[in-house]
Amino acid sequence: SAYFLEKTGTFFNDSQKRFINEDLSQKYLVWLQGESDIGFSTIEYKTMLEVFWKKCKELGFTKFLCIRVGYFGCDEIVNIMKAQEEFCNETPDAYMMTRAYSLMPYAGQEQSEWFSEIPTDEYQYCRDSFYGFTNQHINEKGHLLLAKRLAENLHRMIYMNKEPLLESELVKMLL
Repeated sequence: SAYFLEKTGTFFNDSQKRFINEDLSQKYLVWLQGESDIGFSTIEYKTMLEVFWKKCKELGFTKFLCIRVGYFGCDEIVNIMKAQEEFCNETPDAYMMTRAYSLMPYAGQEQSEWFSEIPTDEYQYCRDSFYGFTNQHINEKGHLLLAKRLAENLHRMIYMNKEPLLESELVKMLL
């Protein structure tokens, strides 16, 4: 974290010097992380987000934009999803931007055990496992879908001054 704080501070200072006539007052942090933290409880992960966001605000970030993690091999990822949702709901200037990753089933997944209803066709085949690979990574189709959702919601926030429009919650354990 010290490295991140140092490099970000330097970048912001350099930007102010190079773009003197530009309004750089809004600094958005896009957060996509958590799959490797499945050992943490909801409370622990949310506390880590709170500490991290406090340090980021000290650097000058003004908005925390969260991309909710998806399913990656075990049900405990729900703790991270829940923490991210709670953090964004409870923290001023923190926004859930998309739930798209958590709507992308993997090959062989018993969808009725995870989802309250089967995600629409656009979320199908968004993982490498559908194409013969032995991993559950999100593929190009999935990343493009996520980028589209993120861009739409960024446009809503920046240019329309509106809240993000989120996908319906389909993860049973979060309903």
